[in-house]
Amino acid sequence: MAQLQRELDTLRKQPKSGGSSSSPVDEGNFDRSGKRHAQVEEAKPSNVQLVKTEKSVETAALLRNALKECDLLRRLEGHHIDAIVEVMKKRTFEVGDFVIKEGEDASEVFVVETGEVEVSHDDDDGTRQRIKKMEAPSTFGEIALLFNTARTANVIATVRSVIWSIDRTEFTAIMQNTNETNYDCLTDRLSCDECQS
Repeated sequence: MAQLQRELDTLRKQPKSGGSSSSPVDEGNFDRSGKRHAQVEEAKPSNVQLVKTEKSVETAALLRNALKECDLLRRLEGHHIDAIVEVMKKRTFEVGDFVIKEGEDASEVFVVETGEVEVSHDDDDGTRQRIKKMEAPSTFGEIALLFNTARTANVIATVRSVIWSIDRTEFTAIMQNTNETNYDCLTDRLSCDECQS
């Protein structure tokens, strides 16, 4: 058994055959049985650059309120909601434009500032079944903040609509950054309190 393991280790270190590249095989993609595994790297929240987008006071308030009314987000603290609102990006959709297409990867949450969208589902026979209409202010797509999954419905603008969004990597970065800042502030306060005792 030990001899087989040594031979396997030797094979892993040999250059790839059949190609012009002479670089060694990446040893990090193998398990103990010698099987190669794919490695997927997502953007790390610490590497995400959060860009603030200018908004009117009225728009910021509308976005804040819409996010607070969303079941999935209502338990977030005020500073988290404020940070999310700061980086949300504005897009305009014309009549018939898809905001979300069923089956596509889900990565953003949306808030309708003005306009109206229709939620629908495509049946196997190609017919589109209308589920509901949503008017401003409405939040949708929030499950994408937590799970890397495919969209389960279409969302299509029925009138010209202004819609704001934030993606999962930005959301995760905000949650981690604000929690780290809160932790640092708390530990600083505790350290100062200990010094005064």
